[in-house]
Amino acid sequence: DPFLTLEEDVQRNATAFGKILRGQSQPRILHEDQEYLAFKNVKPYSRLACLVIPKRFVPQDPKKLAPDCLPIIERLKQIGEEIVRREELSAYNDGDYWLRFHLPPHNSVDHLHLHVIAPASKITKWETLVIFNHHERACDVDVVLELLRASQTRSQSIQHEQ
Repeated sequence: DPFLTLEEDVQRNATAFGKILRGQSQPRILHEDQEYLAFKNVKPYSRLACLVIPKRFVPQDPKKLAPDCLPIIERLKQIGEEIVRREELSAYNDGDYWLRFHLPPHNSVDHLHLHVIAPASKITKWETLVIFNHHERACDVDVVLELLRASQTRSQSIQHEQ
């Protein structure tokens, strides 16, 4: 709800991430600013496995986001890359990392979250490799950015025609 303050939004957030945002659960924080939070994932897929979320609730449906969500996804990617660079520099330099979203209904938390995994070549769970590489279960952040940019371009074209 865009009319709620961030504090009201966090109080209404019934997800596991709402608990983290309210301080009821204490993961290892890797980044925090006024609008975003990144923390270690409870499931250690690789040496670096973390999640980046907007503090304001956005449903976890990355391929169906409104065009005005483009800055959110750009910022999630930026934060994810900053964390990889800081925590796993060699993986960052080698491009050996993933920035990916689960696609519904294959997500366990319905609050938009970007998985940051590095080095991807050192993932320890076969299931993680399968899920994050299956086009119906997950998608790369760049795929979402392309969809949102294309959607923005279409909506701008329609506005110019009117």
